[in-house]
Amino acid sequence: MRLIFFRNKLKQLFDQVKFKSNLSWQELADRLKISKRTLFDWRTGKYTISSITLNRCKSEFNIKIPKPDKILNDNWSKSLAGMKGGQKTFELYGNIGTKEGCRKGALMAIKTHRRKKSKFFVAKKINIPHCSKHLAEFIGILLGDGAITGRQIVITLNRFDDKNFAEYVKNLIKNLFFINPTESKRESVLSIIISRTKLVQFLTKDWFKIGSKVKQQIDIPKWIKENDLYAKACIRGLLDTDGCFYVDKHKYKDKIYYNCGLNFSNRSLPILLFFKNNLEKLGFHPTQNTKFSISLRKEKEILNYFKIVGSSNPKHKNKFKTYFKNRYGRVPKWL
Repeated sequence: MRLIFFRNKLKQLFDQVKFKSNLSWQELADRLKISKRTLFDWRTGKYTISSITLNRCKSEFNIKIPKPDKILNDNWSKSLAGMKGGQKTFELYGNIGTKEGCRKGALMAIKTHRRKKSKFFVAKKINIPHCSKHLAEFIGILLGDGAITGRQIVITLNRFDDKNFAEYVKNLIKNLFFINPTESKRESVLSIIISRTKLVQFLTKDWFKIGSKVKQQIDIPKWIKENDLYAKACIRGLLDTDGCFYVDKHKYKDKIYYNCGLNFSNRSLPILLFFKNNLEKLGFHPTQNTKFSISLRKEKEILNYFKIVGSSNPKHKNKFKTYFKNRYGRVPKWL
């Protein structure tokens, strides 16, 4: 909150702080982590002061804070700026909310686009990558935790557990498409957002459709299926998003045993079939306990999975390292 004081209240307050602290004005400003000029502007009431600063003065210098004459929320300046902008617009163009005002605004926009030889909406260009293991991994990530809308790609991760993986995904997008994605954080969710119509067009031209992956029972692109290197990268992207490394704990004859497992879940049956078939091609023995879930349960095979396929998600790798270190007192050298 921003606070306003009248009648030299702040002057008296800061004079009292200076006296009690036995500091110079410059030293006091340094203590409050502000400039000396800002301190004097607060003291004379030229600018509003934050409640945080006053509470700090109260706790550090043991002074009584006077009651403010006015309290403003942190966005007060935005409202004021918007009001002034609206008044200036009204002075220049009249009431833009009327039919005549809308017509005038539209004509001005048409003039501007003609002058710049532009359109009302111009899709920004992107880099169109060739087929590669990096593109295959991105597609695996997209088919795991992604969604395609008319003009956006959204990849949804856990805000806390996947924090480091999110950085990897953003760098992958930058290197593939020359795009800087944006982030949105809400509660425990972190969304990586790519707002590019050209990217949506690129992905939906031959491979995917806009909308629900589950309803459409989306499949893996043919060029990935036909190349073992690309298939391996796609599997990595799928498990890094829709999979997990876990540890089972069970008791038998008063002794506790720990066993590890890898699980991949997806509601698109063609994706599950691709995942299972390609694990088998790599020499693994996956089990399908439920309609939408595939697991690796043998410790040796899980060890080989991380060695052969690998993971780009630090969350999985760290859990894997912790399990083996706790069980054997070491971590495989190749990690």
